[in-house]
Amino acid sequence: MAEVKRDYIIPLRREFLKVPRYQRSKKAIKAVRKFIMKHMKVNDVRILKELNEEILRNGRKNPPSKVSVTVVKVGEKDGVFARVNLIGKSLEGEKKPEKKKKEGLMDKVKGKVGGKKTKKEEEEQEKKEVLEHAKLERKTPSKETMVVKDKEKAQMTKMERIVTRDKK
Repeated sequence: MAEVKRDYIIPLRREFLKVPRYQRSKKAIKAVRKFIMKHMKVNDVRILKELNEEILRNGRKNPPSKVSVTVVKVGEKDGVFARVNLIGKSLEGEKKPEKKKKEGLMDKVKGKVGGKKTKKEEEEQEKKEVLEHAKLERKTPSKETMVVKDKEKAQMTKMERIVTRDKK
């Protein structure tokens, strides 16, 4: 299906004055959807970020009285829909980032049985080994600390002798 591109000036005031002040921007968005559905003959209308921000720019109680928009009617695998944005702005929708597949039971079993390890698993294994090695090194005291401890013990025994001598 060929893309159909049109520009419209959508009047919003007549619609949003029918509702209370706190619902005006919400009603303005609904009015944009309704207008585009009627004029482009589609059931699915996708309002892009810039248009939404323009309507909500002055808060939800004070939307603009009219909006100039560009509309593209697109037919894709999702069906036929209309993309709406401000005039002069891009009509390409933002691409949603692909979600990473969660590790399933089969992947866990493969890892335990001895299947090929991924880079991440190899890095984690290496980290564990390094940490274990570091713990072993810490357990054996160095010669300097042993010397300091011996000096402390010698001083303590001298102090004990002096204290016992003074008591007699």
